[in-house]
Amino acid sequence: MKRKIELCGIYNIKNNLCTEDCKFCAQGILAKNRGSAKKITFDTKAIDAAMRAAENDLTRFGLVASSRGPSPEEVEIVVRIYREIKKRANIHLCASLGIASYEVMKKLKEAGVSRYHCNLESCKSFFPKLCISHTYDEKVETIENAKKAGLAVCSGMLLGAGESFEDRLELARELKELSVNSVPINILIPIKGTPLEDNKVLSEQEIESSITEIAKILSPEKIRLAGGRIHLKDSGYNLLKHAVSALITGDMATTAGCRVQNDKAMIKRLSLEQSTR
Repeated sequence: MKRKIELCGIYNIKNNLCTEDCKFCAQGILAKNRGSAKKITFDTKAIDAAMRAAENDLTRFGLVASSRGPSPEEVEIVVRIYREIKKRANIHLCASLGIASYEVMKKLKEAGVSRYHCNLESCKSFFPKLCISHTYDEKVETIENAKKAGLAVCSGMLLGAGESFEDRLELARELKELSVNSVPINILIPIKGTPLEDNKVLSEQEIESSITEIAKILSPEKIRLAGGRIHLKDSGYNLLKHAVSALITGDMATTAGCRVQNDKAMIKRLSLEQSTR
């Protein structure tokens, strides 16, 4: 039987209004070159994006908001968007809205969301070197809130932010302990104007060896390649052979991504099967 590969798309519904101090992010308060602000509104473009994702046979589609977490008013708007998407598009829905309570998770699930995304980014010991405006434990609480509400959980990591190889494996073990369903792996794209703008980009060899070892701890079925795939000349072709079972495709929240049609062609070249809904 052929291995199945998921393709997932995202749409950014709020940007450049974040109050958090994540050192890697172009939208946080430490970034010097934040772009134009975008508030959460009933955005028909988000619905259109979800419909295009479904038409392209993507497995999942998620709304992403850069912020500490959603306000009650924002939750109500997002719920309306999800309900409308659910009416129009046959696709699994995900949400990435920051730190959120159990009550918020319940509302999202009732609106049709099946999975909540909250990246830990790094292991607990390294986390304060990336962010101090919120804590690792607050993220873990968000993950537990999602699970309690009956949502699957997507939580992963960022490679190349100054962490050690052992830090990466430690986070893999922490994620395994949390029993998350999916682990997206982002590769740092140093963005001018952020505190990590001068970080050295990881070599392809280090990226591939790290993800291979992480997959041994968590299993390849849980690993999805996300932002930063442009650092890999083959966009993840080699990793799909043995360590990865999903790709975030199209543009990311703050950086350009890989084209959907190119990813579908890559799956076909490997004689793998694209996962259906």
